[in-house]
Amino acid sequence: MKNLITILYVLLLPGYYNSSMAQAVKIYTNPETAKIVINGAERNPPVKIANADADFAIVAYLKGYITEGKLGGEIIKDEKDFTFNLKKVNKLPAETKTKKIKFTQFIDDEGFLAGLSYYAYYSTSIEIEKDPRYAKDMTAQMKDFGYNVVESNAVFKEKGGEPDLAVAGEIIGFSKETKGTSGFKLSALVKWSVYNISQERVVFTYTSAGYSDSGKPHALNEEVSLVLQDALIGLISDEKFQKLTSTNLGTVADAAGIKSITMPKIGKKIYNSYGEMVKNSVTAVVTVKGTEGHGSGFLTNHHVIDGNENIEIIFDNGFTFGAEIIKSDHPRDVALLKIKGNGFKPLAINSNEEDAGLGTEVMAIGTPEDIKLGQTVTKGIVSGKRMLEDQKFIQTDVSINPGNSGGPLINSNGEVLGIIVSKYIGENTEGLGFAIPIGEALSTIGISFE
Repeated sequence: MKNLITILYVLLLPGYYNSSMAQAVKIYTNPETAKIVINGAERNPPVKIANADADFAIVAYLKGYITEGKLGGEIIKDEKDFTFNLKKVNKLPAETKTKKIKFTQFIDDEGFLAGLSYYAYYSTSIEIEKDPRYAKDMTAQMKDFGYNVVESNAVFKEKGGEPDLAVAGEIIGFSKETKGTSGFKLSALVKWSVYNISQERVVFTYTSAGYSDSGKPHALNEEVSLVLQDALIGLISDEKFQKLTSTNLGTVADAAGIKSITMPKIGKKIYNSYGEMVKNSVTAVVTVKGTEGHGSGFLTNHHVIDGNENIEIIFDNGFTFGAEIIKSDHPRDVALLKIKGNGFKPLAINSNEEDAGLGTEVMAIGTPEDIKLGQTVTKGIVSGKRMLEDQKFIQTDVSINPGNSGGPLINSNGEVLGIIVSKYIGENTEGLGFAIPIGEALSTIGISFE
């Protein structure tokens, strides 16, 4: 119906003429044995398309290859012959480890599915944005391809670890042919968006195509799931997506040949008052500013600098320095940066986990929410020791907000006990902050003291 309205509008509008859509073009495929599908109908290449095909999702498919597709109008407007170059399906190597990914939802703003025509004896309840089956099926598909996909609704706002990335799909093209008692043939175009939880931004977009002709007389919504799974293969086979999601590419330091770093030990300082200790500690903590956001640091978190080409370090006096990544480890979420200069104030380290016992008074220093709030101090206690996903954490009720990531958790003697990494976000949940024990953070990136 949508296509009919479009054609009638063009015919009835006085003086309407679009020269970029006036010429039919031929479509080829490579390999030549692939099929081209237009409005559900299979054809052997080459295939001619014209204005009447402008709104259809036109796809090319071949078993064992990634389905490719475009809207007919995008092909026609160039007035040139067009070739779909199909690539073979590419699963992750068996040894690859990936970041934690959560599939969130599909969006169908154009109403492709809501406006489908159908036979009455098929189930047609397709609420793509509300029906959990689609996210469930996409999750299973990604797991089958070797991705670390999580289904938990718990989100570590700062850590970006549960999950690291969220994936959503927007249906931007759709075509269907009803085959009576033999089911349906479906074609779809999907725009995928990959959202970095900790950076709070979309870091990757990709458009892929799907085709499904199962030949089974099942409900339409089951065939819709199959065509979307086929479109998902295009995303999860893409090399850029695989690189973005991989965690076992080695640390930055490994590439530079730096295996370990030895630093002079900083002794515990005796302060005349708590206020003097706080004042001294604040000058040793910095804001870590990236391309799209910021965090805090003395060390810092991997997720604070992940994906940022340009990193700036801002001190409490406003001085700003460019930073170089020396070592970075995603699984433990720790990073070491280097700036030029000397005379900077250090912090004392206390890696004895017994000194971070339950009830220990601690404070966090960092830059919550806005860079203008740099070196904010919040106070609380150690409220627990936790094992989360086989990793140790110090639990604290210290107030933590976006931007605190990478800042130190300091005891009343001015010694660092941990690195702030996450805050648990949940309904009616407050005071659940987490820090990486400083001993584990240092050993992860190979730092020792003389």
